[in-house]
Amino acid sequence: MTISQCEKDIDALMEDVVDHALSVEADGPAARGDGEDACDNWPRLSRLCDRLTRAHLARDRLHERAMPSPTEIQIKVEAAERMVARAEKRLAAETDAHQEKLKKYELRVREDRAAGRRGANGRPPVSMEHKTVLVRQRKRLVKMRAWLERARTPRPAPSPDSRACLSDPDSRLIPGKRGGYLQGYNIQIVCARRQFLLAIEAHDNPSDRTALLPVVKKTQHNHQAARLPGDIQLWLADSGYASAASFEALSDLPLLVSITSDADQAGFPAKRQQAPAG
Repeated sequence: MTISQCEKDIDALMEDVVDHALSVEADGPAARGDGEDACDNWPRLSRLCDRLTRAHLARDRLHERAMPSPTEIQIKVEAAERMVARAEKRLAAETDAHQEKLKKYELRVREDRAAGRRGANGRPPVSMEHKTVLVRQRKRLVKMRAWLERARTPRPAPSPDSRACLSDPDSRLIPGKRGGYLQGYNIQIVCARRQFLLAIEAHDNPSDRTALLPVVKKTQHNHQAARLPGDIQLWLADSGYASAASFEALSDLPLLVSITSDADQAGFPAKRQQAPAG
């Protein structure tokens, strides 16, 4: 059942309740004994309202998941800024070139008129407002600025195929360790020596790349809340947590992350080459 269907059913039930209340009020005390039949709709109305609330929450979660990460937003903004700068530079160059052409034509016209040669310069150049190159570059600049604005203020657009669980909208469909899929969470655990637990975090993404930063923040919060002496001397994580965004955000920590052949996770070009044939 979709959100619109829930809303229609709720409106229909509320109309029935209002009609029944008006009929009871019109019939007087003699008809009040029939009010028990109208109460049969209240459990269904309660279930529909609860389902509608969870559907709205699930839709909000889908929009949140469709929102790009801060690193992706920064990359897109920087690319759009470069495109805008190039478009502005090209427009300025074309404008200066055409203005110079107009000035030279006006100069030749004055010289010809002074020498008594009228109309010897042929057809005059196109004005600045109608020059095809300038019109095209202005449109391109407007398009690039609109792209920059969209990059700075992204609007999440979930895929039409995306789904969310109404029973638990915060959960997600993730691959199971023994094959198949399950509706649940990617649990993150931080422990110290001798298996002393420092933090447990429920992550809704099957990938661990974006889980490192929130679990480190949660561990630091628990460490301070428990008033443990000193600071954590060293952080160790496996290769699944490696990402350039996490390294940049946690650059002030003594962080060790295992990396095998996934150099792109750390933001470096891959150095490993394939062995020659034979």
